[in-house]
Amino acid sequence: MRNLILGGYSCISDIKDASRLTAFADNCLAPLLQYLYKNAHFEFTLYISGEEMDWIDANRPAMQKLISRLIKRKSVSLLISSRNHSFMPISTSQDIADQVERMRVQTRKYYKSKCRGFFAFAGFWSPELIAKLIKSDVAYSVVPTFVKDGFPAGPFFMSEHGKRFVIYPSDFYLADKVREYCENLSDFDRLKSDTERFAARSDKDKNVSFFLDFDSIMSAGKSPFFIIDMIFNAFRDSGFRFSNTDDDISFKKMDYLCSGSYLFGNDFLGRLFKTDDTFDKIAMISYASSLCADKMIAKKDRETLKSLSMPLSYGGQFVKGYDAPERYREVVLEFLSGLNSSNIRIPEILELDFMGLMVIRKKGYLAFLDIDQGCVRRVLSAKNAHDICFAAPSFRDVVQDSRKGRSLAKYGSYRLSEVSDGRITLVYQNDSLDYSVKKTFSFSEGNLSCDVTLTNIAMRSISFSFAQFFYFGNGFDVKAEGKQSGDFALPLSSAQPSGFLDSDSFSKTRQNDCLSALDPSGMYMPYYDVSLSSDEVVDFRYSVNVPRFFAKEKKTAEAIANEN
Repeated sequence: MRNLILGGYSCISDIKDASRLTAFADNCLAPLLQYLYKNAHFEFTLYISGEEMDWIDANRPAMQKLISRLIKRKSVSLLISSRNHSFMPISTSQDIADQVERMRVQTRKYYKSKCRGFFAFAGFWSPELIAKLIKSDVAYSVVPTFVKDGFPAGPFFMSEHGKRFVIYPSDFYLADKVREYCENLSDFDRLKSDTERFAARSDKDKNVSFFLDFDSIMSAGKSPFFIIDMIFNAFRDSGFRFSNTDDDISFKKMDYLCSGSYLFGNDFLGRLFKTDDTFDKIAMISYASSLCADKMIAKKDRETLKSLSMPLSYGGQFVKGYDAPERYREVVLEFLSGLNSSNIRIPEILELDFMGLMVIRKKGYLAFLDIDQGCVRRVLSAKNAHDICFAAPSFRDVVQDSRKGRSLAKYGSYRLSEVSDGRITLVYQNDSLDYSVKKTFSFSEGNLSCDVTLTNIAMRSISFSFAQFFYFGNGFDVKAEGKQSGDFALPLSSAQPSGFLDSDSFSKTRQNDCLSALDPSGMYMPYYDVSLSSDEVVDFRYSVNVPRFFAKEKKTAEAIANEN
């Protein structure tokens, strides 16, 4: 499936008055549909909300018939979402399933056609949700990846009872370029050359989707369709064929699902299982994304790896406007209750740097996932090392630019520097090259410590927030053993600890409301407000004592017998 999705950012608002719907239908949708009807060789996917469907049916019946004709001749496929909100908001599994089913009924009513795909901007994925969607005959979902250059990874899929469900990443590169041109009416030749280069280096066989904002296209002038012509011609000349069907997917032997704004690499599982042993537990959480699968089978009939995960922190970016604290608590509690009712335990330890988190625990084996901007690049391992490993996808730091006097959201990623027995060294540098972070984790029986070196490389004074979040799971009373007992080494220089976060302060500090549903007894989170002068280097250490967590597990007689 290599489709071009035509949708409007005017669809995003939950509040649509008659004037806005009229402008959308008459100024954007009507001329676009007429143009595409005359160009039957264009295959595309139309993305509109249920509220817009109702309004068009009541006020523009001729347009409704035109959409039906395009669908009937298979040059158009429909992509649905929730009724009011085109980008699916943060919802529970049942909410999403109910919304999708309502939209499918509405689509059959108006167009006598089954809609097998839906668009989700953010949502909670679980095997239960996938089962509900498959039961409703939903075959695929499209999620945004906001890739700025090059194709996103994908697709990701999962099968159950002989049916499949596919997650397609959607590329916003073209949308960004087209919007930039339309807003500034800049050089069209530059837009054309950028599109041609993008099409030329694209993977002709990869299943991806492209999102185009036709609000921007229609604002370019009275005859904006040369933009669509140019895009189709550029991809056609490069040998890339658009298709709006999902019949041409080539499936691998392993079924898995990965979803979210930042998607893990397509070869993630293949690399993961190239190691000698299988993981007994794995969970990953990154910004607005999740790895969520109930069946991941390694080659050579290895033991089935069962895994669950969920998005944990949105860093406040998608929180506003969605009544997020209450909604997110529902999602978190649903996730935790699902774990309690299954044979899957809450991960033993989670490490979060504001925007990212990963966990790996492997029997007698140290493994490390090299994660860059939310994508797994490689899997590294070291035998005879401790069985706990930490890594972090890109985390968010808010840097106060002293020259401009405003806070900027910066992103970066860790890379592996050194792995030795009981020690891991990670080096982080943000995209703006303001500062670097070097973290060395050390573990011994009952103790975890982290040595941090912060270096200002911006050639000017900078200020930012630095935080570390550990969740050891239920039953580990970190709070009593180290959180407030002084078992924390103060920074040696100007980086002063601003405090510790607990469940009561999550709702008041740094927009971390979404974490408040977690059991506070297993939390440990120091954070800092840091100011560094030019070329300054700061070293400090924090540690936590959790003896029962780091205690070696005793094997039962039954387990030993099974191994033999």
